[in-house]
Amino acid sequence: MFVVHLSQRRSDSLRFYLDLLFLYRLTMKQTTEYIPIVGMHCAGCAAAVTNKLQGVTGVLEATAQIDTRSLYIVYDAEQITREQIAEQVASLGFSLILTTDETEAMSQALEQERRSARQLAWRTAIGAALTIGVMIWMYLLGGVGERWVAPLVALVAYLYVAGPFHWRALKQLRRGVMGMDTLVSLSTTCSVIGLLLAYGSEGHQLHLYLDALVMIPAFVLIGKWLEQRASASTASALRALLDLTPREASLVVGEETRRVPLQLVQPGMTVRVRPGEAIPVDGVITSQSVTHINEQTITGEAAAVERGEGDKVFAGTICLSTAIEVRAESVGADTALGHIVSTVRKTLADKPPLRLLADRIAQYFVPAILFLGALTFALWYWVVEPGALDLAARYAISVLVIACPCALGLATPTALTVAVGESARRNILFAEAAALETLPRVDAFLMDKTGTLTLGSPSVTELQWFIPEEERAAMLSLVVSAEQHSLHPLAQAIVAYGEAQGATTSEVTVTEQPGQGLLVNTAEGELRIGRASWVAEGGVASIPPCDLTGSLVYVAQGARLVAIIALSDTLTPHASETMAQLKAQGKKLLMLTGDRKPEAQRIAQQIGIDTLHAELMPQDKETILASLQEQGLVVAMVGDGVNDGQALARADVSIALAGGSDLATSMAQLVISKPDLSLLLEATEIARQTVRTIRFNFLWALLYNVIAIPIAAGLFTRWGLTITPAIAAAAMALSSICVVVNSLLLQRRIAHTSSK
Repeated sequence: MFVVHLSQRRSDSLRFYLDLLFLYRLTMKQTTEYIPIVGMHCAGCAAAVTNKLQGVTGVLEATAQIDTRSLYIVYDAEQITREQIAEQVASLGFSLILTTDETEAMSQALEQERRSARQLAWRTAIGAALTIGVMIWMYLLGGVGERWVAPLVALVAYLYVAGPFHWRALKQLRRGVMGMDTLVSLSTTCSVIGLLLAYGSEGHQLHLYLDALVMIPAFVLIGKWLEQRASASTASALRALLDLTPREASLVVGEETRRVPLQLVQPGMTVRVRPGEAIPVDGVITSQSVTHINEQTITGEAAAVERGEGDKVFAGTICLSTAIEVRAESVGADTALGHIVSTVRKTLADKPPLRLLADRIAQYFVPAILFLGALTFALWYWVVEPGALDLAARYAISVLVIACPCALGLATPTALTVAVGESARRNILFAEAAALETLPRVDAFLMDKTGTLTLGSPSVTELQWFIPEEERAAMLSLVVSAEQHSLHPLAQAIVAYGEAQGATTSEVTVTEQPGQGLLVNTAEGELRIGRASWVAEGGVASIPPCDLTGSLVYVAQGARLVAIIALSDTLTPHASETMAQLKAQGKKLLMLTGDRKPEAQRIAQQIGIDTLHAELMPQDKETILASLQEQGLVVAMVGDGVNDGQALARADVSIALAGGSDLATSMAQLVISKPDLSLLLEATEIARQTVRTIRFNFLWALLYNVIAIPIAAGLFTRWGLTITPAIAAAAMALSSICVVVNSLLLQRRIAHTSSK
């Protein structure tokens, strides 16, 4: 029996609130899903879906992701069903793929997206052909037969080429939503009205309205087609992650092997993996064979590793040489790869501050543009050029068309998709999008020692006894029996040492004091295993001076000191180089550890950290962190253990390294899934490049609209600067493409960062 007591007040409070949260979640059937969504073609569509669902009873959180064409949704299944959610989405003109089979859902979504892409391509081609044809007809052939040609062209352009814009705009308006579809539909409708008026009046420029009617949807569709192709590339890294796990597995049934869908494989079943195939599950090799496995997807190491019977293997890794049989332990979303994919998906659904700002602006953008369009028409028709209907209509339509809400909506998600996907491929997992914005601004890094600056895999270098030799074997067995209940690296090292010495284990009742050690009740008195000060509290009269080096674990039974165990650790790869570069960047570096000061000093000197705080309790780490924040510093905590939990929760950026405790990784905003501290530098640079890209996209979208709208409204005609509705449509399409292309360039910048 293993009992854990959290004795500190803050820890008790944390547990209390976690228990309350757990009880609350028990009262409702909370469900989190990623559902493919079909029909979205721009950021405005995604915003419409998001805004619609966030106001629905039972929906706790919802974000439509344009790049991944999926809906991240958290809902109470007792208040709303998947079908009801789909109805809400369908009311906006989009559809959800509701099959419970994720593989089938992805397949259906892909097929529908391909169908939508083909339809978009056809409409784009016809729109482009009409545009070219109208230009040739009007400007080279003189508009021969315009009285019957123009209506036919207008009919095709308005009903077929621009038809989807009208349909989606009507559906969205019924729900109180306005976006780019509204602007395109309204501008083409105004062009049709102008065209009809031109037929009944002398002096009106028929070609002006026909140009606008044909070219506006054509240029917008060309832009959407190019944007769609570019956006597909921004999500390539994420799709690569999703494609790593095979869709089928060879299930071993008796003496036979059957090919079955992966979702039919359950923990405890055995699968067979042939050379060249991806391993479909996390599990243990059961066959008596040795193979080589490429584990780059999990560890980041390209070199193949040898694995045999009893060894752990992971989903998404590649069997290279010999066929193996694997007993499944985790399947699907529960695998290590599944957790990576889930983290990436969740991060893409997050809304960092810049994205929240863009969403707030976009909420009022279209109504503002409608107002400006009406104002432009009124001023030109009644004030500037009274009675000049053609001129007023031209400028009003240009204002409606040139405004681009999509560029604002795409500014953050496209860059975020590239950054998160590419980072995941490099063993860097951003669990929260906000960390991307905060990490480049960090002033101080607080580093845990064991498991962070060091590998956390120490070994016993010396054991100094203070009891007779005949008692030592039994005492070692008792110590090992206690330490096997702890996940601390030092405890595991002691267990490994004891087993190598032939120690036997028995069932004991252990109470763990976080940051102090283990307490075992025995017939001879309390057995304390831990730090010297805590062991002394058990009644030991004095602790003799010790010249042992490394981490020291003291063992005492009652008032008797039993032993001192010395353990040494090794540095995490690239720890010294990483600390040196952070120093060069002007970052403040501190080591926070519960270990003895001599050992902590040895490590600090070795890696070049000047500020050291040793022999700390968990709340001490939080206190130090809070004091730095009070000085106005942005603080990152890098840790891996339970004792880092309070500090991780308080930090501006919380970072956990591979192999850390579940608490540490669950609280971390950034998880480095490979024991390599140089990835901390890479993560910082990726975050810096991403923030720059997002800010550029955002500023470009804002400046484009600020500059383009006054030009479209005719404010600069006196200086000869004017544009037609057709040119306005081309400019609008180009603005969105520029944002997506700039996000695509982020891939190259990240690749360049990684190659340094």
